[in-house]
Amino acid sequence: MEPPYWVPVIQQPSTSSAVSHPTPTIPIGANGRITATGNTFLNSLGTLYIPLNFKNAYVSSWNAAVQQALPHDSSLQIAYVANHGTRIDSAQNINVPSVYGESASFDPLNTAFGKTASVTQYFLGYSSNYQSLQVQFTRRFTHGIAYSSALTWGKAQNYVTTPQDGALLFYSGNLRRNYTLADYDRRLNFEQTLTWELPAGRNHKYFNSGIGSYVLGGWKTSVILSALSGLPFTLTTTSATPGTTQTVDQVAPYHVLHHTNRTATVQWFDPASFSVSRLSGCVSPGPCVVGNTQRNQFRGPGYFSDNLSLFKSFPIFRESSLEARFDAFNLTNTPAFGLPGTTFGSSSFGKITGLLSSGVGNVNGVGGPRVLQAAVKISF
Repeated sequence: MEPPYWVPVIQQPSTSSAVSHPTPTIPIGANGRITATGNTFLNSLGTLYIPLNFKNAYVSSWNAAVQQALPHDSSLQIAYVANHGTRIDSAQNINVPSVYGESASFDPLNTAFGKTASVTQYFLGYSSNYQSLQVQFTRRFTHGIAYSSALTWGKAQNYVTTPQDGALLFYSGNLRRNYTLADYDRRLNFEQTLTWELPAGRNHKYFNSGIGSYVLGGWKTSVILSALSGLPFTLTTTSATPGTTQTVDQVAPYHVLHHTNRTATVQWFDPASFSVSRLSGCVSPGPCVVGNTQRNQFRGPGYFSDNLSLFKSFPIFRESSLEARFDAFNLTNTPAFGLPGTTFGSSSFGKITGLLSSGVGNVNGVGGPRVLQAAVKISF
């Protein structure tokens, strides 16, 4: 039987070379291939495998929108937005038992060729899917005011926990069970913006000259509010079977306590709703019982952010002006809590001990503290 993967061909050194080369210790077949069967060195060496029929991934997107003009310079738009990913790249060790709880002696490539090390296949292709209903009500900037209210109700699903090369499947034996909510799914997303200009100062109806123009004119404010559903998470145990992440059993209704404390003294959810007693008796070879909870079945705390900007314009001469602005990001300093501990039996199980962080920065990221900044600009 031919080995199920290809490896580079090792050429014999040329006898005419002036440089001495060591003779390879790995036997090469007459067809230029290295045979894995009976080769102790290769069988104990981790291998990367890229199928010869590999095809690039692609994403198909489609949407439909209806917009209606409304009185007072406003409009309403309702849209359906979706996409579907095909053969999204992921990586997975394919040398794992297909039955939960079986030991390494049941690895498929071990039984076929005696290979005990991992064989990571690049790139396994799995689909992804996103569906959403998006509603937006907008008023154009007229009479010194503009605003927009937008709500997205969506659902993102995929097979893997992280994108691209580092992606891993939770369940190796039952691939379809991996298809559920994506790690980044947020069911509801509400965004509110408002821009308001005080009707005073140069070229306005009130206080358009004199001291009143300098004191009351040129004031503007801008507000952005964001409110999002929490991110999903999976409850696991430390007694994972080979190639499979073991999930816990849910033995009572899931009860969210809504407690958040960075000292890790209170729970976000009631841990008494879960158990691993049914899962602890797994003896190889299996099959073993897998927990009745699923990947990304539960959600953490939501996210709220409020940003405020104040502007003041001072006329200098003719078209020249000086603008001063003040910005506050996360004005109320509302903490964005991270996900609770998800490993059953750990001291942090069910407890939120940290804050959410995007790694992008305080101003254009999420999860940061209140940030204040001021600036002055002269236009001429």
